[in-house]
Amino acid sequence: MAGRTSVVVAATLAALVAGCAAQEDGVASLTTDDLEIVVDGFGDQTTLMSGRLQVQSSGCVAVLIDGTARLPFWPSGTTEMNVSVDPDVYEVRLPGGTVLQADGSGGDHFTAQMTVHEDQEVPMATADGTDYEKIAIIASFCDLEGPAVLIPDAGTVTVAP
Repeated sequence: MAGRTSVVVAATLAALVAGCAAQEDGVASLTTDDLEIVVDGFGDQTTLMSGRLQVQSSGCVAVLIDGTARLPFWPSGTTEMNVSVDPDVYEVRLPGGTVLQADGSGGDHFTAQMTVHEDQEVPMATADGTDYEKIAIIASFCDLEGPAVLIPDAGTVTVAP
């Protein structure tokens, strides 16, 4: 049974990684919609914070805050796409029209109302204690060092000049 589970997990991860090249539907990114079925641990308070969009060597798009790469949960309706392959350029399109870009050498600096998760774990446990597969796979693929960050309101995101 363990072998079959490994094959299923590997196939699902391969599908997500393949989808990173053309994430037209935001499949390989996380939004506030994904938090509706998990016990999230973000709390209700947001703080105005500065961050920088960053593409990891794996192709994972992260938010760098105070030197720590974090898995972002974007506002509902956000899409994340690889818009160029040579060089790799990723865009995060927020509802309302704000666009953040990053490639392997740097990314847009921005400010937004954000909440950092209260512990190192990425929120993925559902009410019954099982892991929400989409979050678990993306968190495993990205393997970032800091706690996740929630950006709940696209209207608070401002790209720095």
